[in-house]
Amino acid sequence: MPFGAVLGVLLCPARPTAEALVIDTTSYNKATKYAPGHGYEARGGTPSSILIHSTNNKRPTEFIDECDFLFTSPAVSAHFLISKAGAVVQLLEPRLWAAWHAGRALVPYLNKYSIGIELHVSVGERPTMQQLAALSALCRVLMTNYGIDLTRIDTHRAVALPKGRKSDPEGWDDLAFYAWRSTLLLRRYRFRVAQAALSSNDLRAARLAPEPAAPHIWQANEVIAVDDVTDGMAHDASGIGFAPVAVLEAL
Repeated sequence: MPFGAVLGVLLCPARPTAEALVIDTTSYNKATKYAPGHGYEARGGTPSSILIHSTNNKRPTEFIDECDFLFTSPAVSAHFLISKAGAVVQLLEPRLWAAWHAGRALVPYLNKYSIGIELHVSVGERPTMQQLAALSALCRVLMTNYGIDLTRIDTHRAVALPKGRKSDPEGWDDLAFYAWRSTLLLRRYRFRVAQAALSSNDLRAARLAPEPAAPHIWQANEVIAVDDVTDGMAHDASGIGFAPVAVLEAL
């Protein structure tokens, strides 16, 4: 299936080397072709947890094949699938639909309560930096949209029952996973002076002035949430742009 139009929602990756991310909500929208009962069901409430999986193929596969499998499977699904390059495909709208992804699990992570995110990672592979950046950005948006607590983001292996039933996400041990999870909390800053937003990672790295086309202006005393601080530059979590840390005061 070819990729179709994409939703115009820009997300900021957590890694400074990653570019802005767009979620493809149309190419593999499972609910537009298959009725509930085909790998998913009606949600019946607000999701309150996030479960991280990996595809765990025995050999390397193509991303499009993984998309097709989750799209067509009558037995399983997920809400999102993230490619090695950091592309994000949404298969089901988390607010409306509960994907069949968790299986037997601790109660807070059962299908009816959780959002399932699959990383395209086969056995013997590790998640790429682009995948982790996209995952960070996606999780922050979901945390904000649904009021999900940091402690309600976990691995499939940690919550699957009986213990040891699942090992995913592949190539990501518990120590590294929980260290990554701790970075998802946003930090709040106040502007000391008015500041024009820098509009891209390239501008941030090069320390260039904002582009001529009417940049956003943050006013003195305005407060923003920041999801990444690297080399003296902070990124606004809402996706507006970057600002020098020198003009910010941590709250």
